[in-house]
Amino acid sequence: EASWMRCLLDVALSSARRGFGELLATPLFGFTAENIMRHVSPDSVSDIAGIIREAADVWRKHGLQSFVAEVVRECGIRERLLAGVIGERHWTNFSQVTEILGRIENEKHFSPEAVRDWLVEAMAGLRESSKDHEFRLESDAAAVTAMTIHKSKGLEAPIVFVTGIRDGRRGGGSGGVKVYHDAGGNTLLSVYDDENGDAKVVTEALEEDIRLFYVALTRAKNRTYYYMDDKSGKSKLLAHLRETSDALEEGAPGIEISKLVASDSPSGKCGTNAGDAKLIAPPAVNPVASSWARASFSALKVRLSSGEDSESRGLAESGSVLSAWDEPVVAIDTEVVAAVEAEEGALPLRYTMHGGTVFGNAVHSVFEVCPFDAGEDDIRERVRESFVNYGLDAIAEEREKVDATVEMVRDTLNAEIPNASGKVFTLASIKKSRRSSEMSFHFPMKHGATLGGLVELLRGWGGIYSKMFEGGRSPESSVAGMMTGIVDLFFEQDGKYYIADWKTNIMDGVPASFHIDANNPLSSRIAEELASSMYPLQWAIYTVAMHRHLRNTVRGYDYERDFGGVRYLFVRGITKQRPGDGVWVQPPPSLNDLNALDAFFEGMNR
Repeated sequence: EASWMRCLLDVALSSARRGFGELLATPLFGFTAENIMRHVSPDSVSDIAGIIREAADVWRKHGLQSFVAEVVRECGIRERLLAGVIGERHWTNFSQVTEILGRIENEKHFSPEAVRDWLVEAMAGLRESSKDHEFRLESDAAAVTAMTIHKSKGLEAPIVFVTGIRDGRRGGGSGGVKVYHDAGGNTLLSVYDDENGDAKVVTEALEEDIRLFYVALTRAKNRTYYYMDDKSGKSKLLAHLRETSDALEEGAPGIEISKLVASDSPSGKCGTNAGDAKLIAPPAVNPVASSWARASFSALKVRLSSGEDSESRGLAESGSVLSAWDEPVVAIDTEVVAAVEAEEGALPLRYTMHGGTVFGNAVHSVFEVCPFDAGEDDIRERVRESFVNYGLDAIAEEREKVDATVEMVRDTLNAEIPNASGKVFTLASIKKSRRSSEMSFHFPMKHGATLGGLVELLRGWGGIYSKMFEGGRSPESSVAGMMTGIVDLFFEQDGKYYIADWKTNIMDGVPASFHIDANNPLSSRIAEELASSMYPLQWAIYTVAMHRHLRNTVRGYDYERDFGGVRYLFVRGITKQRPGDGVWVQPPPSLNDLNALDAFFEGMNR
């Protein structure tokens, strides 16, 4: 299990996805050779690699245990391990390795690289080990531990249950051989019938059972439970205990004797007398409970796109919460590009260069770490670093592509963006104290709502929302669980709060794709991209999350006065030469519409 962890940490910290195939072959993922070849192919975009890269950012912010928890949850590692023959052993050991590394990280203030190096050295025997590093029982210290009375000597537990003492001991020896002691303490061996010897053997056996029982009774710090029935047979120990109990029941301190009601039914309730006995019906099974899941916009989109009605699929199965998960590799129509270039000349590389999830996440990372007022040299350094961190080393070495990405970031940060009052501002003018990048959220979705109800609710908002669901069917599977997501940028400008999201979609690979007709924005190509990608659903979820956040944290918050709406920024199309292109301005939904969506997630709108 430690070697599996080493593989995972190597991939998370590698700049070129080194060791990825080795990691996939471990029981953590259980890939076959054929699947491994497909996932490490240079031309493929691996969801698993993206999850690990995203979780690596979590590691640097919140520690190793948060990183491992994210990978385990998103990749289904716990369920996969527990399904194996010795899965519980594997999962326990893997969890123990995680705890050890987390403790080392905290105690020594290690960086992620130092944690990985410590593990490698520990596995090689270069680090001093301790009892903490020994294999742990599946039961763990906080759970129930089962052991023999002999092994319990010298140990204590808050509460002890004694069981299994029923038939008494047969005495020393086996078969016809008997061992006992005379008055002087000498050991005697009897190989023939001896009435006196038999009595001695029985007496000594009873004495030893009483001593062991005393050990069992005195292991508890707070309370000991022991059950015995009336069907003791020939058990001398139980007969002795019953006699003792009758005496103790008369007033011994700290001991309570309860006569339990016999019942052939497992649902019978034990009480102090027969009148207390009641049958307890098993709890009713909630038919909706099976659909509870950790959900995200990505999972909802997959369900809505496929029209999936199956409750067993689960909301969270299909997508992870990655910043650019929804920006797929797109095959550019070279004929369209050639026709535009024949008329306008060679297009800037930004419109046609590399795209997809990994590239999108690399660009998102630049916006997250780069100062909004940074100069080109600073942006260029962060772009190269981000490409390397996301395994795009080849692009990091191509000056033209780096320069094109630097231009996208620079132009976006300095673009004129309309605010809710019609005035313009730039992101570069927003102070760091007034903005939050990669703001994560979770909020509950209660039982009672369906995907079909969500579709009908948003469709009723009209505009881009109804365009999103044109011709689509409405799955009736329920929506319940925990909604989670990450808002790329949440900021305050001129007294209002805004949501912004970076998009690196290529679309058609030409500048005209990013133009927005001010008189009829819904006719724009960018509106078509928004609707087909279901981005209105995404920003509607984000709006509910941020509304709840503001409502709980800002004194005197008023939605209609304080919330400015959403700005979706298609960074490839935002240029100095084409002002306004690539910037989608979405006003806030009405307060009534927002309250209806908020109530929907609360399970009040079916």
